[in-house]
Amino acid sequence: MQIAQITLAHLDQEVEIAGVITGIWDLSRGRKYHVYDQSGILPVIVWDNLLDQLPDTARLLTGAVARFRGRIKEYKGELRLMPAAPADIQLVQPADPYARSPVPLSRLPEVGAGSMAWVIGRVTSMKAFSKGVKLHIADDSGAGVVLIWNNLLEASALQDQLEIDLRLGVYGEVRQFHDEWEIVPLSSVEIIPLEAPPAS
Repeated sequence: MQIAQITLAHLDQEVEIAGVITGIWDLSRGRKYHVYDQSGILPVIVWDNLLDQLPDTARLLTGAVARFRGRIKEYKGELRLMPAAPADIQLVQPADPYARSPVPLSRLPEVGAGSMAWVIGRVTSMKAFSKGVKLHIADDSGAGVVLIWNNLLEASALQDQLEIDLRLGVYGEVRQFHDEWEIVPLSSVEIIPLEAPPAS
């Protein structure tokens, strides 16, 4: 079904959509995916108990193509699709972090605060604070900051691998704090250690 065709008339009805994941947010008890087809965007909410049963969760990244089936619900005026079983989520084409084109860190000001961006850099320094960790990263163009909140750090693959010189890919929101440009990931699955390039 085309996303643009889904209306309030479909509340509590089961529908199926397919599209590209354009955004991911970790929730307190699950994950929210924005799914885009050429007609529009629909949020898909997948609760933790269902995520735990999925074999491909780590491959459901921004840029992946997936098929979702579930009931349409409404929350604060927003229509959402709610899958109920593992079979309701099918990965059609996984996202390949190595195939993404990163934004050079020097160009974050051009991308602008509030936009989303994928960056790759090596960790040059790190500093923990009460709510998370602040990583300085560098690429060939310059430097930037990755700010990771504790709840995302604890849920990510990064926790046991975090060290100086780690090559890291991060998709998140661009923010400016004083004179620094930051990337703030919104989901633990969008913090990806990239130490070894894939075998060709």
